[in-house]
Amino acid sequence: AAEDARKHDSLQAFSEAASALYPTLSMAGEVAAINLTQLLAGVAAADSSERLPSELAECDLLYLTHRQSLSLDATATAYLRRYLEQGSVLFVELPSRDGNFEEVNAVVRELAVAADDLQGSQRFADLRSQLESELAAVNRNLEDRLANAQRSLLTHLFPSHPSLTLQDPDDEHPLRRAPFAFSQWPSLQGEPLRLFASAGLVLALGDLSHSWSARRELNLPRDRVRAAQELGINLLQFAWHRHHRTQMQQPPPPS
Repeated sequence: AAEDARKHDSLQAFSEAASALYPTLSMAGEVAAINLTQLLAGVAAADSSERLPSELAECDLLYLTHRQSLSLDATATAYLRRYLEQGSVLFVELPSRDGNFEEVNAVVRELAVAADDLQGSQRFADLRSQLESELAAVNRNLEDRLANAQRSLLTHLFPSHPSLTLQDPDDEHPLRRAPFAFSQWPSLQGEPLRLFASAGLVLALGDLSHSWSARRELNLPRDRVRAAQELGINLLQFAWHRHHRTQMQQPPPPS
């Protein structure tokens, strides 16, 4: 599909940029596109002794959109859980347009600006109060959408763990610290990026991957493209360290 091709182009552009921005990070020359349905066709999910296919076992990080994740069948989700257990990282992205976050964020910005313009005006105190109430309601709607996006993903991938949650990475999390520091996630295309993680599962709400390619149609300032790429490098570094650290802790295979 055209959207899949565009995503792959963005990932490939990021791979090339990452090699230049952080040469010590080992990168594959070509970003592999894996069809999970075809790869896992005919494999019984209940067979816990079945090893991961090499295409997955050797992969530090796997990228899926939120929509792709929810379309996977039980066999594929079982293998994704094994993929996470072996220490790899699953990066799931929900673009703003897919979650209708663009429209809600636009309303939030308009209401916030209108309320700020009336700050200190006694004449329009009632109007300002009404705008603030509307802003609070829209923000609650936005938070509900974000929570639903997390819940639907976790319920689909981990149906037997209903209490599992994703958290905003704290100040000590590698995604915020290494090799580039982020006290706040970058704002991309006017939309604030939101990032949540639990162990090896990372969910991005926003257009991070879209910002990795410096296409003229996006009209992104250079500093925003660089911020998106630096955060992507943190993600790759986190995936590499997590995967290889977990593999080193595994007992050697029987001879």
